[in-house]
Amino acid sequence: THEIMNTIAPIVSLSQTLSLRPYGRESNTGLGVIREQSERLMEFTESYRRLSYMPEPKKKRFSLTNSLHNLGLLLQSDFENAHIHFILRAPSDIYIEGDEKQLSQVFLNLLKNSMQSLEGKTDGQIEVTLEVTNKL
Repeated sequence: THEIMNTIAPIVSLSQTLSLRPYGRESNTGLGVIREQSERLMEFTESYRRLSYMPEPKKKRFSLTNSLHNLGLLLQSDFENAHIHFILRAPSDIYIEGDEKQLSQVFLNLLKNSMQSLEGKTDGQIEVTLEVTNKL
């Protein structure tokens, strides 16, 4: 990510400088597009950099059922606005060993990705089913 950022930064800077010069309208528009795309790429790369330096997991026993239920509550208005029905099926309170914050972020990302895939539908449904197995 460091190398990508070092490559993109001069492009953004140059396109900003050139877009301020008195060229024709098409040149400024093209430079604006380059600048916007470069800035988006820089934002993405910075996000990736933060993600790739995750701290060591702080493992403990926690209720996965409760964690997913809370995420459902957190996203409830988003689900309603997008006409998505969220269903969490868990036969009992299921506990796992792991880093609750990191795993909650993973599930939050999965739920948001699922919502995006249902965008524009009026009868979307996201169903999460938890079950205990004896397999490792």
